[in-house]
Amino acid sequence: MNWGKGILITIILFLAGTAVMIIIAMNSSYDLVANNYYEQGIKYQDKIDRINRTNALSEKVGIEFFENAVSISLPRMFAADKIKGDVIFYRPSDAGRDFRVPLQVDSENKMLISTGKLEKGYWKIQLEWKVETTRYYNESFFTIK
Repeated sequence: MNWGKGILITIILFLAGTAVMIIIAMNSSYDLVANNYYEQGIKYQDKIDRINRTNALSEKVGIEFFENAVSISLPRMFAADKIKGDVIFYRPSDAGRDFRVPLQVDSENKMLISTGKLEKGYWKIQLEWKVETTRYYNESFFTIK
């Protein structure tokens, strides 16, 4: 074996290794916090305003976690038929598991959502709702074991 063959083998191994790394990188999945991350960043002040508005309410929003359900209770000062919104279940580790449930409260401004089909792990609930034209936001975290 001479120097020429050694250099040629080294170059071939280097190119093969580079090709393998490119193939692995191209086939890897990645999840962003959101697909429209920059657009959401620009609108973040609106979210802060909704959070502050929610925190200023005399009656606080209640989110309780039970073994197979999440209970949401909104302030009773709002008429149940005027409340519109969504409950977003956000899975930080897998964007494909995120889903949205329409907010449908009963006459006492409460809603119960089953978590029986959710995978084990860390979840974030984002509660977005409005009463007439005023918008509110609240979020909470829970872990399914």
